Amino acid sequence: MTDLPNSHAKILFRADGNAAIGSGHLRRCLTLAIELRERGHDCLFVCSHAPQSFNGLVSAAGFTIFELPSAGNFTEASDAKLVMEAVASHAPLNVVVVDHYQLGRAWEQALRAFASTVVVIDDLADRHHDCDFLIDVAPGACDRYNALVPELCRKLLGTNFALLRPEFRELRSTRRISHEPLARIFVSFGGVDAANFTALTVAAVRRALPNVMINAVVTAMSPHREALERQAADDDSLQIDVDAQNMAELMMASDLAIGAGGSTSWERACLGLPSIVVPVAENQLQTVCALGSLGCAVTVAPSPQFVSDTSRIISILSASPALRQSMSSAASSSVDGRGAIRIASAILPTKITLRPVNEHDSRSIWEWRNAQEIRSTAIDSAEIKWDNHCIWFTDRISDPDTVMLIAEDARSGVGVIRYDLDGAEANVSIFLAPGNSGRGLGSMILRDGEQWVMTRHPQIKRFRASIRPGNAASIALFEAANYGAKLISYERRIDG
Repeated sequence: MTDLPNSHAKILFRADGNAAIGSGHLRRCLTLAIELRERGHDCLFVCSHAPQSFNGLVSAAGFTIFELPSAGNFTEASDAKLVMEAVASHAPLNVVVVDHYQLGRAWEQALRAFASTVVVIDDLADRHHDCDFLIDVAPGACDRYNALVPELCRKLLGTNFALLRPEFRELRSTRRISHEPLARIFVSFGGVDAANFTALTVAAVRRALPNVMINAVVTAMSPHREALERQAADDDSLQIDVDAQNMAELMMASDLAIGAGGSTSWERACLGLPSIVVPVAENQLQTVCALGSLGCAVTVAPSPQFVSDTSRIISILSASPALRQSMSSAASSSVDGRGAIRIASAILPTKITLRPVNEHDSRSIWEWRNAQEIRSTAIDSAEIKWDNHCIWFTDRISDPDTVMLIAEDARSGVGVIRYDLDGAEANVSIFLAPGNSGRGLGSMILRDGEQWVMTRHPQIKRFRASIRPGNAASIALFEAANYGAKLISYERRIDG
């Protein structure tokens, strides 16, 4: 693995989505690609052609896609050859991301001729890989890959790396659990649902709660879509959403979810939605077990008793708002929706530069500091008036004992760090521009800021920081930078 440029890296994604395997692989790759594109990188996809594929999702998202011909005798070597021929005009690449159960070490070694960094998304742990990063969202996967990846491979494991679209992390804070019986149930069994668990679930819901509202999401590729739509025409409390583009909103409007144990499980968990989860494929077993262990879902086996078993659990959950509240809390705490941000920051770290602030930065800093997400963690959370800010800012940039630096990435300013010098000590204050949390920028700014100060002010031997109690992110930032807690300050304000 070699150093990568700060902007306009070229990333190849190799994943498939079709009626046989569903859309999960392709959708999670698209989530990561969108995050990388937001950072200024170029992403392209190579997907196999299939009569019923989800390749249109790639084009709809605005990415270049190369379709490989259907291979009668599929091998890793033949696929690698076709991929390299398809993207030859785009070589060299910086990163290859592969999310494909039929591809492993041989394919990855072949693609190293095109890219310096190989990223694997997996959840089976059933084959060897030659990769620089291995991503597996399932909890408890920490030891499964030790013998399957190179020693220097960085393993990004657990729900912190769940690849969820931005709307899930944006809506999660609005979850409210009803203390009434269930009013609306969300149903989704993936891209195809060949076994028609959607219809079985509707039957189970109607047995337990005849009048409850059901939102069932299917795709146009579902072989049972038309039958479900006909059923909905005779049931005013059943809504069938085809190729829904507002999944997060539908989940947020629901009190309970019932669905498969694929990647959508982590979307439901992020929003704190209690769930009944069904392992409809073998590769979902690890996720389903993890959801049960975390306490955020109840598992129902896909057995001949599925309808009666599911109906019984629905009745229990409808009558137990406290249990649903517990499940919701466990779910929400297990996934925060920032997985794509973390993965993008790991494989293509943002490079930042620091420079002294000048008078042209005054308004930007004022706007950043007054943003609600910044004020909520500041020691003084009051909104700052413009005139007061101007006086403070002028005093600071003219003070020889103040070092105030703007941090910038390739596109814009991303944060501010300030040092107030006092003899051999420097008191540090740092905040990120709104929308930049979760990218790992704080640690980089803190590291580079200390180096900047020590180079120009060699008398500084100690750095101090004051943090608002409860600001977990800042506490973690400074503890990771080897700051030690020395004392606790108390304050009593006398009004009048």
